[in-house]
Amino acid sequence: MNDGLKFVDATLYKQLVSSLVYLTTTRLDLGYAVSVLSQFMTQTHENHWIVVKGVLRYLQGTSDFGILFFDSFDVNLTCYRDSD
Repeated sequence: MNDGLKFVDATLYKQLVSSLVYLTTTRLDLGYAVSVLSQFMTQTHENHWIVVKGVLRYLQGTSDFGILFFDSFDVNLTCYRDSD
């Protein structure tokens, strides 16, 4: 059942979604969108491609966002370990 949707290049779609999967290790806000996009690897339609381009535009727009840590604070890191 095609519903009139055009298929797109599945190879390029798989490469982009795989790159986005790799990126989710540092960008946790992409996790849900990428998991949904990865469900359509076998039959990629034009609307899936449009969503991938939207995620790429989101990444481009949020590349300057982040958490800044300054070294002016005295931070002590403490770790505990169970030796059993």
